[in-house]
Formats: sequence, C-alpha cells, structure tokens
Amino acid sequence: MIRPKCLPPGKKEIAYTTTGHIVPCCWVDNPVGWEEPQIKRLYQDKLKVSNNKDIESIVDSDEWNNFFEELKTNPSQTCKRFCSGPIKSSINRARENEHKPGKIKICTLYFEGKYTPDYVKKLYNGLKKHCSLPFEFICLSDNPNVKADVVIPLKYHSDIKKHWYKLCYFSPLFANQNPEDEIIIMDIDQVIVNNIDEMIGYPVGDNELVSYNKWWGGKPKLNGGFLKFKSGHLKVIWDEFITSPEDWQLNWYKTGVVHYKYYGEQNFINWMCDKHNIKLTLMPAEWVCKLTNNEDEDRENNIEYMKKFNKDYMILDKPHEDIKIVHFANPNANIHESKYSWIKDYWI
Repeated sequence: MIRPKCLPPGKKEIAYTTTGHIVPCCWVDNPVGWEEPQIKRLYQDKLKVSNNKDIESIVDSDEWNNFFEELKTNPSQTCKRFCSGPIKSSINRARENEHKPGKIKICTLYFEGKYTPDYVKKLYNGLKKHCSLPFEFICLSDNPNVKADVVIPLKYHSDIKKHWYKLCYFSPLFANQNPEDEIIIMDIDQVIVNNIDEMIGYPVGDNELVSYNKWWGGKPKLNGGFLKFKSGHLKVIWDEFITSPEDWQLNWYKTGVVHYKYYGEQNFINWMCDKHNIKLTLMPAEWVCKLTNNEDEDRENNIEYMKKFNKDYMILDKPHEDIKIVHFANPNANIHESKYSWIKDYWI
C-alpha cells in the first residue's frame, strides 16, 4: 500500500525532464525508474511535450492513466520507495529533491604504455556485473580496439601529457554530452568488487564535484580515480587548464607536492574547486581502499582501514563487503602483476 504524493492531497508537482518529457514527479526521473515498466512507458517519443499540442493530451494518455491505475495494484519500486511512508533517514531529502539526472556517461582514458587494453575491458566488465543502473561507457583511446560502448580516437595534443587528457571530459563539447548528463571520469587501474549502484547513482548538484574520500592520507582528499559532475557545470576546469597545459602539468611536480613528473591532475582539480567555489562532496570513505602490491604498505593500509572504520579487516581472502572498489593507486602498482589470489575472481 502506498500513499502517492503526486495525487491529492499530496503536493508533488509534475516534473519536466531533460529528455523533453513530463513525468508525475521528479522522484521517478532517475536511472532506476527509467528501466521500470510502469515508468519507462512515460518516456516514449510520442509523449514528448514537443510532439503534443498541450500538456492535457499527455496527462490524459493511456500511458499516464495506466501509471495511476498501477499505483493501486502494482506500483513501481521507485514509487514504493518514496511514497510508502516516511523516507528512510539514510536518504538526504534535499539532495534527492535536487537530483534530476540526465544520462550517465562513465568516461575513461587509455593510451599505450603502462597498461594493456585488457584494463579497459575488465573495468567495463566489472561495471556491467556490479552496476544495475543504465550507463554509457566511453573511452578516449589511441587504440581503436578497446572494449567500450563508444571509443573516441585520442588525437594527441603536443602540450597535453598522459592522464591529463581526462580533463577533456570537463568540456561539455566533448564526448557528445547533453545538458544535465551526469559525467563520471574513472581511472582504469581499479577493480570493482561489490555492487556500486550507490556510487554510480550518487546524487550530484549544480556546480558540484563528487569524488572518493582518499582516507589513506596525503593531499588532496579527493581522488582522481572517480570524478562525477553535471555536464557543463565545471567547464571552467577545462577552460583554465587548456590556456597553459604545460605549466599546470608541471606545477605540483616543481613545487614538490608530487614526486613524479606530469602527475598532479587531482591537485589541479582540487585547487580549481577552491578557486571557483565548486562544492566538493566526498562519498563514504569505506567504499574504496588502496593497494600498492607492496606487502608492507598494503598491511599498513589494512590496519588503518580497520581502525578508521571499525572493521574486522580490509582484505583477507577477498575484500570486505563494504568495499566497492579497490584502487591500485600508485604509479608502480599494476593490477596484472599483483600476486593477490583473490583478484582473479573479480578482475575478469
């Protein structure tokens, strides 16, 4: 039994989506709802506002009438979630109300050198296995044979080095972005070990950047392995970088903040957040852990994780169930050279 807030005496108003449709409320406009049959039928082309003479003809359609009828007998999971009584306290009401996502685009970068194309394939496979939300996987690559939904040819720019090409995705003109698309930039040196719906679907607002909480120390707190934002909202990051890429790429190396030449892109992004008052949101820190393939350092990280989050372990014969992603976050830490036996069950 539900109490629909889109019907009297509820006060939820009809929402207009980025796809040009109207839906009974903003809560149903989310990646899970898009795939539920009760809601999915409301997104047909014939129900777009531009294809109808007035709103009344949409609301009076069979699809809308069937939606309201099914609220009585077979409501969607989304409707049950939001209209079965008080919303669970774990949900941030303000963030949910603001969250009206477009398409989720998970974007990555591959260039020949340190890694092989298998890294892209195995990240893609991990996402498909552990994420139930719809997404498009995009790879900017100098190898056309990487596994992705969309492969964008990497056209080398004489002034841009290595992983700094990731910043291209901050330009709304790149990767066929549409307004309000949710852009996620992910590094390929990561192993997905548990369901990551909460991470991929994490709400992001205007002028906001969502990232990992890098609990294992060092600055900045954000981690360049996962960056989420709304298309076009952080365009300033690309605009400022491309004015002088060589200077920015060496800035944190020359000042001693990073110890490898042409590293520091996450430092640049963090600095830009501070400079332009971009809201930086860090997801729960226990969702991610770091490995380096150095047994002593990995042992220390295990102990630190256990202390910080009151867990029995970080990784034993497999990662802790609260961990969603294991990041090999070290310039010398390759996944394919790891001796940990559990990896073969996840990195496939």
